[in-house]
Amino acid sequence: MIFLVMGIIIFFLILVFLQQKQADRQNEQNLRHWFGRTRDCTDLSYEKLEHIAKWYLLEKPSLSEDEMVDDITWDDLDMDQIFALANHTSSFAGEQYLYKLLHQIPADVSKNHLSEEKILYFDNNDAVRIRVQKSLLNLSKREDINYYVPELLETVQDQQIPLGKLSFLLFGSLIILAAASLLTGNTVVIALLGVNFVVNLALYALCKSRYEVYLQSLFSFARTVRAADDIYQAIDFKEEATEKDLASLKKLAKMTDIFQRKQQSVLAGDIMAIFYDYLIGALMLDFIRYNRILRELTGKQDAFRRLLSYVGETDTCIAVASFRRSLGVCCVPDRIEGSLELTDLRHPLIQDAVPNSFTFHKNTIITGSNAAGKSTFIKSVAVNLILGQTLHTCTATHAILPGCAVLTSMAVRDDVLSGESYYMREIKYLKRMVERSTHGRLLFCGIDEILKGTNRKERVAASHAILQYLKDKNCMLMVATHDLELAARLNGIYENYYFCETIEDKDVSFDYILRKGICQTSNAILLLQSLGFPEDITRMASKETDASLSQEAELY
Repeated sequence: MIFLVMGIIIFFLILVFLQQKQADRQNEQNLRHWFGRTRDCTDLSYEKLEHIAKWYLLEKPSLSEDEMVDDITWDDLDMDQIFALANHTSSFAGEQYLYKLLHQIPADVSKNHLSEEKILYFDNNDAVRIRVQKSLLNLSKREDINYYVPELLETVQDQQIPLGKLSFLLFGSLIILAAASLLTGNTVVIALLGVNFVVNLALYALCKSRYEVYLQSLFSFARTVRAADDIYQAIDFKEEATEKDLASLKKLAKMTDIFQRKQQSVLAGDIMAIFYDYLIGALMLDFIRYNRILRELTGKQDAFRRLLSYVGETDTCIAVASFRRSLGVCCVPDRIEGSLELTDLRHPLIQDAVPNSFTFHKNTIITGSNAAGKSTFIKSVAVNLILGQTLHTCTATHAILPGCAVLTSMAVRDDVLSGESYYMREIKYLKRMVERSTHGRLLFCGIDEILKGTNRKERVAASHAILQYLKDKNCMLMVATHDLELAARLNGIYENYYFCETIEDKDVSFDYILRKGICQTSNAILLLQSLGFPEDITRMASKETDASLSQEAELY
């Protein structure tokens, strides 16, 4: 009988071992398969992004305005989709780190948070990369509670169970009364023991829900420390500071193991585990241990913050290596102050994008017809300035970038809730550029259809004044406009480029090629025709356009 029981136990142990090996092989296959594959940039929900942004939002108040990609620029450039495209991370820490990284363009190049050496190391060492990624998978992106780990650092004191010394008092009295009951058999003592036990159990039940929520964050903390240790052992980059941080926190991580094992048994529905949970709960031992861990963690937040960054940065380095492979065409930019040169530039969100090359000599105005590519080109330059300075990656065959901040005014909308008109929001967006232009740091400004929210006469006058003012500042400006008069006024002061269309049999097509000069064509009415608007509408529009052009010719 004993041999039969032992055989059954051995059989189940072998079965569990084989299942774990199969899961490990499957993970490795998935990691190999997805490395360098394009990610779905439309797959992130608003709720998921809220969780991912938590670490960045915690640090945002301490960041310099000149080093941040502000919310207006982030939205203008569809940076949520750019983030999703680059998000080849395996862990919540990497995901939050990448999101935070894309919001920061450090003025000091030496403070860039990513190591190019590490990116290339993981790109060229599959075995090490997969070992590290397996550890990172333990920091699941599917568990929302994990994304609250950065907040754990800020609220350690608030997470303690508010029983303090009462826990020790209730535990001690229960042990003393239990011993006295066994020794004396006195009914009064037994009754007091029962009352003590019920009080303890009631307090445990009342505090259990709060305690368990915080305990999940503590589990995430422990898994992060273990992942950092696994990474440190796996890779060749050794830093004494990281080793010290691990040494100071590994003991705390192990202290959570007893909680995690018990929690897993309870969640699995083990009756004995549930009974044991409440029995130990009545003794207040869980609360005593839990508060002890938090007291130990207090004062070590900086060490954990560094380890969290270590894990996040490692995951992001692997993600960047994979992102580059997925792009097909990309390069690591050179950094030369005051120079901007992009060869075969493409927008990363556009499949089969037409490449354009561009060298910045002076502030630039881009004219062209509707849908010809003006806005997309400016966005391509701005996005690459961000990617190049944060992820060391440009979607071009060659790139030279300056160190600069990036501001845009491109996707202006009315704000119905605040009652702000399009024009009011537009001039506020431009005002922040004017203010930032005096800060001293080189500033790239991308503007789409400057001041289009007002009439032509005032638009041209105000736009001319703003662009004249900014030309003497430490700015690199790229401005898209339909106002040919504005481009002509600033010709020579600003460099002129344009995009245009090809018209064949009243059909409009675009080649999306950037050309030098000022565009002399328009296509608004032709687009109406190509989309099948009634001929009466297009004929009347053409007549009014011709009359308006005649009047302008007389005026100018």
